[in-house]
Amino acid sequence: MSTIQEKCPSYLSSNRELSLVFSELWGDVTFQDGRHTYFHRQSKGNPQHAEIQVLSYLSKLQDGHRPRSVHLYMNVSPCRNCADAVVRFHRSNGDISLALTFSSLYAHHGENHRQGLEALAESGIQLAVFNENQWEALAHCIQVINPAGRVG
Repeated sequence: MSTIQEKCPSYLSSNRELSLVFSELWGDVTFQDGRHTYFHRQSKGNPQHAEIQVLSYLSKLQDGHRPRSVHLYMNVSPCRNCADAVVRFHRSNGDISLALTFSSLYAHHGENHRQGLEALAESGIQLAVFNENQWEALAHCIQVINPAGRVG
């Protein structure tokens, strides 16, 4: 099983500090019948982090439509509390493939947040930093949700 240090060594060894006002994510849900739905969530103007909003959304989806896979494209990796919530969701819904792709690591110098990333990696959730293919997939999500091309 890979650890977060093995998956993202260059990010963890950098001395860059992140200062983000809010978290934002886009998601792609694939249902058992092959249909997709796309969504956007952000913490700006909302007391809940974007990840918690998504878990609530996914719980509601399960009532009528069972997801097969969920891919979240995030501006920053989850904080420790959100990472723990994602791990709990994944354990309760083990038949759903879950992947998180992010552009930056949140407060990775803090042991608490680093442990959250470790918990995500150890639970079998796919973790990745953006590459060209993931940027293209994110662009597709944005285009489907907002054909006019406006973000926000």
